[in-house]
Amino acid sequence: MKEINLIKKYRKLRNMTQKQVGDAVGITDVAVRQYELFKRKPKDEILRKIAKALNVKFSYLKEPRYPYKSDEIFNILVKYEEKCNIDILETQNNVCIRIADDKIKSKLLEWSKLKNKLYNKEITQEEYEIEKANL
Repeated sequence: MKEINLIKKYRKLRNMTQKQVGDAVGITDVAVRQYELFKRKPKDEILRKIAKALNVKFSYLKEPRYPYKSDEIFNILVKYEEKCNIDILETQNNVCIRIADDKIKSKLLEWSKLKNKLYNKEITQEEYEIEKANL
């Protein structure tokens, strides 16, 4: 599975060039290009500035890189089972995850409402991606 570069994704969604991002952050377009090609990894201070320039939460751009592999997602769920009060529910055709942590629940509900807006064509895919990065 190909790794998604979130800096590039949101730069393009914002219709910004590498030079524009670099200028906003105080780095060169070459540095931005290297980050997008995974040739270099930005330090947190630079990544925060990039996130601000792209109007995306820093935590969304921060490692780990996306997409996760299935076993990595599973390990995250197992690791945080107690902390986030995660339960596994089996239905007829599916396995569902129930999360009782109020903060996560709230974010999931926001995400659900956003997805419904997309399904109901109240927002575009591009608007969805931008808003999702700011949940």
